[in-house]
Amino acid sequence: MPFLVGLVLCLGLFVATAFGLANRLVANAIAADSVAGKTVKSSRMLRTRGGPVAIMRRKERLLIGRDPRLMSQIIIHWTQTGQFSSR
Repeated sequence: MPFLVGLVLCLGLFVATAFGLANRLVANAIAADSVAGKTVKSSRMLRTRGGPVAIMRRKERLLIGRDPRLMSQIIIHWTQTGQFSSR
């Protein structure tokens, strides 16, 4: 029984940390990308409405399209957390 309690506590801490830092991780990734040495003057990606967040969402959709098994993981996440919107 103590093992199960410890396991639940560790999983809860992991989930809370992951959700708490997710927005910060995306913001830092965008900031790091903007500081990179390469600059692109004209790009179809950079002309999209919505800025970097829209680009990140499009990238995630592309990854899901390439690997449909990711969809099963997303559905599991949705059913366990009840979070059905990415906004």
